[in-house]
Amino acid sequence: MTTLTRIASLGALSVPQSVVKVWFHSLGKTSSHRKLTYLYLANDVVQNSKKKSPEIAREFGTVMKKVMEHLAVLALDERTVRSIDRLLSIWTERDIFEKALQGDLNRIWATKKLELAAAADDDEDKADKEAEQAPQPKKAKKGESGSVEGCLSCVGFPC
Repeated sequence: MTTLTRIASLGALSVPQSVVKVWFHSLGKTSSHRKLTYLYLANDVVQNSKKKSPEIAREFGTVMKKVMEHLAVLALDERTVRSIDRLLSIWTERDIFEKALQGDLNRIWATKKLELAAAADDDEDKADKEAEQAPQPKKAKKGESGSVEGCLSCVGFPC
């Protein structure tokens, strides 16, 4: 192998490493509502380079488990959780990452989905309890005019 070939191969490896390093660092520093945008960027890069430069997907794979662990502990809205779940499904269907890594990513994210489902159930239970405990308005008796709580025919008009 000539020196030129070695330099070229090193350059090819260092570009994906530096790109992924910058992407990973930037994702960690950005606000929660922009993290999905970073995942979409990684998705685009990985899928568009899969055939010509598979080392890019491998390089993103080196940080993706940490990324999912990071995202799993954040308070993300339901739309973002569903979008990330969809990305993981696409990656699984298209074999973007190695099977073992993809399994790890799916397991990490499954925990987040369960957490979101449990929170939604808790919110529903809380709303039901609040509705049960809320005082019920008194119904106006027929003929009570001017009662705001009465029927429309009794509000300001004689029955």
